[in-house]
Amino acid sequence: MGSFCLIEKLLVLVGLWLLAGVAIAQPVLSEVHQVRRDYTGNYQATDSWHFYNTTAKQHHAVEFNELEPVQLSNAGEVVYRRGSTIYLTATWHHTGLPNQTLSGTMNWSQAKLVCPTNTLGVDETINLTVGNTSSQSVTLAPGGTWSTTLVLTNVPNYVAIGDLKVKYAMSLSYDGITYRGDSGSGLWQDWETVCLVDNQPQGVQAVPWTDFLYFSCRLGLGSLWLDPGSRIRDPWHV
Repeated sequence: MGSFCLIEKLLVLVGLWLLAGVAIAQPVLSEVHQVRRDYTGNYQATDSWHFYNTTAKQHHAVEFNELEPVQLSNAGEVVYRRGSTIYLTATWHHTGLPNQTLSGTMNWSQAKLVCPTNTLGVDETINLTVGNTSSQSVTLAPGGTWSTTLVLTNVPNYVAIGDLKVKYAMSLSYDGITYRGDSGSGLWQDWETVCLVDNQPQGVQAVPWTDFLYFSCRLGLGSLWLDPGSRIRDPWHV
């Protein structure tokens, strides 16, 4: 009886080991992250932190770069002249297993600026026109990147400030298995804050300080609700 129980236990252990082996052998779909957003045609900007703590004294040319320390590389605000076309190149990075090349399609669908109003807690939505909504083919090899450029028009032709929100969907698959990862999934994604100025800054503002554009663009838009507490960085601490 004792021998039978021992054999039974051994069989159970072998079964569990085989199941674990099968589970390990199954493909594990990898991670895909959006790692860069690079705006072009905008004014190179700075803020108090970058001015006093970096050699360049201004934001890096790539406004969002997940591969660099956040405070060193990521711009809280992007500065454009009013009425400009916004161009930005977004890049995704495949950090998965060596044998998993992902393929599929990518579609930009919608974009908007969410701007403050003169009523506390009430925002105004300005819909932007997405210039390239057609489906794009995507192939992401392990360790590789894939980039595409988003073109936005119908940008307000007046001084304003707003949070850029974008909708897109990236459908990827490997060996017939659908993978979504950092795909947007058709939901609104929160990106950078956009400051729209009247013209190219001059003089001491030749490299505009976003610390103060945050307030001046709100005033130019007609929003009197200034809430310094909502700032990621303290604009008065240098």
